[in-house]
Amino acid sequence: MIFKSKNNVLKVVGMVLSATLPMSLAILFGTLLYETWLGLSGTSVTLSLFDRWQPSANQFGFLELLVSTLFATVPATLLAIVAGTLAALAIYLETSRREAFFAEFSLSLWAGFPSVIIGILLLVSVTQVIGFSLASAILAIATMILPPYVLSVLAVLRQTDPTVLLNARSVGLGTWQLVTVLLWPMHRRTLMGLIFLTFSRGLGEATGVALVSGGIVRDLPPGLLDTVNTVSTAILRGYPVAGGAHEAAIYLATLVLLILVTGAALLGAYLRLR
Repeated sequence: MIFKSKNNVLKVVGMVLSATLPMSLAILFGTLLYETWLGLSGTSVTLSLFDRWQPSANQFGFLELLVSTLFATVPATLLAIVAGTLAALAIYLETSRREAFFAEFSLSLWAGFPSVIIGILLLVSVTQVIGFSLASAILAIATMILPPYVLSVLAVLRQTDPTVLLNARSVGLGTWQLVTVLLWPMHRRTLMGLIFLTFSRGLGEATGVALVSGGIVRDLPPGLLDTVNTVSTAILRGYPVAGGAHEAAIYLATLVLLILVTGAALLGAYLRLR
């Protein structure tokens, strides 16, 4: 009876959680749309995709924010995926238990650093060389999303049956053959899902990116050494001083960011669970 009652409690908790997230997202979407409409209803300002993002001039164009966001997040995600996958494979296949322990301990510590610390570290180092730029923003995002990705890939790889791995080594498979013949086919869907979840996380990085990106878009598309302003950094910088149309634009930018993050996360979850 005790176990049965516990199972019933877990079922209820699962049902509540399953219903809570969609309802929370719906409420959040509705709130952001309402706040946007409310902020614009008393002004003559219209939001445009192709205007510049210049709140002081009542211009709130989203194209430069979207382009900056994608130009920063996509390369950062690719960089983190390549470096992170190689690091995870090296830890899993080529290191001793002690070495793996210290590597994972360091990654866990790194993953726990708040974005502002990473931003300050890059501010006093990288920006002294390449300035406030798209390249600095890419490094900031990659630095934040790399450790969780490596730890997640390691968790996936460790689901492999050790006997299967041992048998594969015993028949002469090398490291890259193990990856291409055994590990990738076995975990392909989960790893693909992790890639999109990592991209989703990169889209929302704000504080560290705001410290090194410059906050102004001068050219589209931006060059590596040009300053940029992503959706998340525009929200972070603008909300404390926003009012009227600017505040409405901030809410709409938050809605756009929420759609991007939710879409990437849902695609990642679908690939991981199907």
